[in-house]
Amino acid sequence: MESREHKIILINAIPSFAIAFALSTFLASGTIAESHIDHTFAFPQAFIILITWLIGLLIGLLTKRILVSVPIMYLSFATIYIYFLFVS
Repeated sequence: MESREHKIILINAIPSFAIAFALSTFLASGTIAESHIDHTFAFPQAFIILITWLIGLLIGLLTKRILVSVPIMYLSFATIYIYFLFVS
């Protein structure tokens, strides 16, 4: 039987995954700019957003800490800004 914490985390996982997936594929495909390469994803580093979302989900399911995992899942796009700060 699932606990109350698991239900809250799984309910929040659905919209946060939709946001993370849409944002990561949009950024990885080169946003709205025209790509002059033959690859589908011009910037595959943007998929780090999905990895961060998965880490947030696993933290929530394994530790049942809602106040830690749900903000990580919703703010997973912040990792790409950190990437831009230190790499580019």
